[in-house]
Amino acid sequence: MSSIPLRLAATLFRAGFLAAVTATIGACSQATRSPDTAAASSEAPANSGASVARPAPSGDPTSGWASLPRENGATLRAKVTSYTQAARPTLVVFFSATCPGCVDALLSDLEMKKRVGSAYRIGFALVDEDDAEFETYAAKIHVSADIDVWRVDDATNDLRSRCHMGTYPAWCVLDEKSNVVASGEGGDVTRELELARAKQAWDKNAILERATTAIDAAIAAPEDARLRARAVEAARGLGHLENDRAWDLAQAKQAPELAVALARDAAESADGLDIATLDTYAYALAQAGYAAQAVAVQTRTLAVCDWVATSCSEERERFERFKVAAAAR
Repeated sequence: MSSIPLRLAATLFRAGFLAAVTATIGACSQATRSPDTAAASSEAPANSGASVARPAPSGDPTSGWASLPRENGATLRAKVTSYTQAARPTLVVFFSATCPGCVDALLSDLEMKKRVGSAYRIGFALVDEDDAEFETYAAKIHVSADIDVWRVDDATNDLRSRCHMGTYPAWCVLDEKSNVVASGEGGDVTRELELARAKQAWDKNAILERATTAIDAAIAAPEDARLRARAVEAARGLGHLENDRAWDLAQAKQAPELAVALARDAAESADGLDIATLDTYAYALAQAGYAAQAVAVQTRTLAVCDWVATSCSEERERFERFKVAAAAR
C-alpha cells in the first residue's frame, strides 16, 4: 500500500463521523503521504437500484452542505468529566487533540451530534491526554457547541478494551445496558448508525466485499455511469473507504469521474466539515480537470482548518497549485 499524508491517514480511519482501528492500542496513525501518492482500502453494502450518478459539479461544489460556524466569541463547551454508564444508547468517539484525524473531524462530529443526539448520548473518550491538555485545546475552538468529554481513567480504559480500540480516531456504539453493539473506523460510523436504526446487523466483512466488488466493476468500465452510481451507493456512509479509494484513483488519474463521485460522497457524508475528505474531494476534482471547483472546495477545507485550529500545511500547498491551474484555464 502506498503511503498517505499524515492528516488524511489519520482521518481516513474516521470520517464521517463524520476520521481507525488497525494499529497498536493508543496510537494515532502516523502514516505520511506526499501530495501525489495514495492509499487503498474498502467497505460497504450494495443497493439494488442504481440511481444515475451525479455529474461532476459545474457550479459551486460545496452548495447544500452544513454551514460553517460563525464567530460569536463563544468557545467549545467541553468540560472533562469521568465516564458513567447511561440508560440510553451511547456513541463513544475516541479522541485526542494531538491526533490530526480527530481534530480534522471535530466540526463534523459536532454536526452529527445535532442530528443524532436525541437518539444517542455522544461523547469523546480521551486517549493519552490529560484534562488540562484537552481543555487548553478546546479554548482555541470558537464554536458555540457542547460535547461530553470523558477523561482517561479506569472507565474509559475499560471502554477502549471492550471496544477493541486500536489506532484512533475510532468509534464505539453501546446499548442502554452499556453492551458493545459495534465499533470500528470513524469514517464508517454513518453506515453503522443507519443499520442500527433499521435494526440490521453490522456485517463488516460482507459490506467490505460488496463495496469492493462494486467499486472495482466501476473502475473497469469508467465510462459506465450506471456502474459508477452502484459503486457510490455501495460505499455510501463509509467515508473511510470512499476517501481512501478516491485518493488512489485521483493520484493514478484512473476513472476520474468515479474518484470525484466517491470523494464527493465522502465529503457530503461528513457534512462538508471534515478536513481529510474535503481535501481528497478537491484533489480528485483537480486531477479530473475541474480546477475552479477544486479551488472552491479547498477554500472550504482551509476554512475548516482555521476553525479547528490546525495548520494544514499540505492542504495549503495543494490550494496554491489548484489556484495556478485554475488561472491557467
